[in-house]
Amino acid sequence: MTTAKLFYDAFKTKSGKTITIGTGTGTKWKRNPADKQINQELVDQIVSTINLGFNHIDTAQVYNTHEEVGAALKKSGIAREDLWITDKYCPGRSDETPTDIIDLALEQFGTSYIDLFLIHHPFFDEDNSVTLEQAWTELIQAKKDGKVREIGVSNFASVHLEKLFAISEKYGKEYVPRVNQIEFHPFLQNQSKDIVKYCHDHNILVEAYSPLAPLSRVGNNNPLIQYLKPLEEKYGKTASQILLRYTLQKQILPITTSSQQSRMKQSLNIYDFELNDAEINEIDTIGQANPYRAFFKQYDHVL
Repeated sequence: MTTAKLFYDAFKTKSGKTITIGTGTGTKWKRNPADKQINQELVDQIVSTINLGFNHIDTAQVYNTHEEVGAALKKSGIAREDLWITDKYCPGRSDETPTDIIDLALEQFGTSYIDLFLIHHPFFDEDNSVTLEQAWTELIQAKKDGKVREIGVSNFASVHLEKLFAISEKYGKEYVPRVNQIEFHPFLQNQSKDIVKYCHDHNILVEAYSPLAPLSRVGNNNPLIQYLKPLEEKYGKTASQILLRYTLQKQILPITTSSQQSRMKQSLNIYDFELNDAEINEIDTIGQANPYRAFFKQYDHVL
């Protein structure tokens, strides 16, 4: 284990295992709510990633993949306490509260607890039946009740986190946000203004979704891909592995996925090399010169 992994070493499964980088069940895996058929391909993909060594599964209400996660947990044969499951409540999806979604997820997962539960984004419309304050209070209560082990957020800016800290003060320091999962990659090094530094300063683990966006969402001739080519040869790693390693060295835990088992196996093989400072700085520089945002474009005005 390298020192780069230690920044998230406090996050452990119930049996005490440090969590791995995450395997996601969103993006290509999202299931239309009208489709009642379980996606067996996703079930098998989750099982295969668990067998490869992943113990960290990321899902969400909006992905509509709870049933697939539950089926995979059962099929894998791995003890529940050896796995870490993250789930999310999406504001405005319906009149359901976070408590409703937690209770439904527990039933669909076939488990008695969720390791980490997040509010998916901070954009609660005025006509929402649930407010941000109510949602966070319900997450605190779910943690008190033992339904969830840790609570946090996703896509939150510092101004939103400040509101949650004010609520958490009434309950104790164990009920502050522990995680903020955001879009992060070289082309988007801060989803909202200075959010990575803010989270690090407040002991909030930053998780990165879409950490490979420069490879998967931007044209193949972008300058970062050209810069990565000699690094691939130098380290004997793929461009994906280099970007995942870059993310770790920025003290951010990546969430990634692929339908190809070989690529998922490669994703775990990122702890036996280290980019030097000059390489990190050059990736930063190229990224800053080529901004790209895939999600939550409303944050553009604050950057």
